[in-house]
Amino acid sequence: LGIGLLAACRSHAPVADGPAEGTAVHFPEASKASLKEGIYPDVADLRRFAPGMSKRQLYTLLGTPHFNEGMWGVREWNYLFNFRTAQGAEYFT
Repeated sequence: LGIGLLAACRSHAPVADGPAEGTAVHFPEASKASLKEGIYPDVADLRRFAPGMSKRQLYTLLGTPHFNEGMWGVREWNYLFNFRTAQGAEYFT
């Protein structure tokens, strides 16, 4: 669930349809995040995310991005999401 949603949030292609065929998705190093510990997103908010949403709508669901992608003309935003496992306090990012 988490990996598919994360991939939907990140694209190198200049169109809203997703990555161009053959384009690898690349995430920045977690150590470069402004919010090093990441967040535990509400899964319901992740399900509300859809291509074509405005920056303001995305910020309402997920907050501001955790990496420095710029201010204007940005077409991708990166986040560090933590998801709990079935092992209680264990999680993956």
